[in-house]
Amino acid sequence: MRQKAISKEELAKMDAVFRKFDSDNDGKITKAELSQLLDAVGYTLTWDHNRERDVEILMRQADVNNDQMISWAEFKDGCLNDTNAWGLNNYDFRGLISFVAQFHATDPGALEYLNKYKFWPPPIFMIVISIVELGVFLHYSEKECDSQATLTECPQSFSSPIAYRFCCRDQAWRFFTYIFAHAGWSHIAFNVLIQLLFGVFLEIFHGPFRMAAVYIACGIAGSLASSVSDPNTNLVGASGAVYGIIGAWIAHMVQNWDTAKSPNKEFACIFLFVLTALDFGNSVYNRYGKGETGISYAAHLGGFMMGVTFGVYMLRNKIVAWYEIYIKWFGASTALTAVVFSIFFNIFNDPDESGSCDALSKCNES
Repeated sequence: MRQKAISKEELAKMDAVFRKFDSDNDGKITKAELSQLLDAVGYTLTWDHNRERDVEILMRQADVNNDQMISWAEFKDGCLNDTNAWGLNNYDFRGLISFVAQFHATDPGALEYLNKYKFWPPPIFMIVISIVELGVFLHYSEKECDSQATLTECPQSFSSPIAYRFCCRDQAWRFFTYIFAHAGWSHIAFNVLIQLLFGVFLEIFHGPFRMAAVYIACGIAGSLASSVSDPNTNLVGASGAVYGIIGAWIAHMVQNWDTAKSPNKEFACIFLFVLTALDFGNSVYNRYGKGETGISYAAHLGGFMMGVTFGVYMLRNKIVAWYEIYIKWFGASTALTAVVFSIFFNIFNDPDESGSCDALSKCNES
């Protein structure tokens, strides 16, 4: 077994949690003991509350020598490492350990050490995507616009091959790549701020793969929503995906409010609501008050709704109540229906009523 250096105090904390599992104090956790503990704390991993399946998942992650029991050494290894000796990720087992430590261990401080190893891999996705978006923004911000505004739009990112343009819908990559280009410093500053404040938190809790799936889906949903309800608008910016993060954060809090022990969760809700209301109000004003067609409230709303609906399905829920199973599938079916409808709408609908796309498309400019 691989072991990391730990102090006697930390070892004692883990031992206190281990004793919660090992009800007969024989130094091993059997399947029956694991099942009893899951029932006692109300912890489940499977959508249909299949306790036998829950136990099998946990044993596969922690029982390295396959003797149908989890020894003290295997338990420590599960606490200290993100994968077991065979390279299998033991996220579910570590999540159960942390849950028991937080709510049921004699020493409430037991979680202090275990929390350091609870979430793996690190939140690299949100950091990387923010850096890439900032780099692309700087690249286009350095380029000068055409003074006559005949060949190049200002900002130049609107004319880039990654911007979403309603005349260039046959270039399908634009439905996602538009998130990497931004119209100005305030535009990218808000998006990166939300990604780093709330996106990183969600990624720590749910992992980079789930958050990447939600983020990408929300970005695409933003352009699809705009193409349906505001079809003559060109788009740049990650606002659709960022509003998706806000929606996903709401989905996360709805599902995990009862297990979230942060004293700042109410403040975070208020802060996020105020920030979102200000930005959304500004986007509506710019779109309809000032006539700036590059700002689409529909993209914001589409990303937000995808974050909520796809988020309740995709993101982890520590304790799944019976009714939350139906919420998950309702969210997934709603998101899928909206995407399929939007795709067919774009296939059969022509937004170019004025016939100006040949002159204005700029689909092949770099």
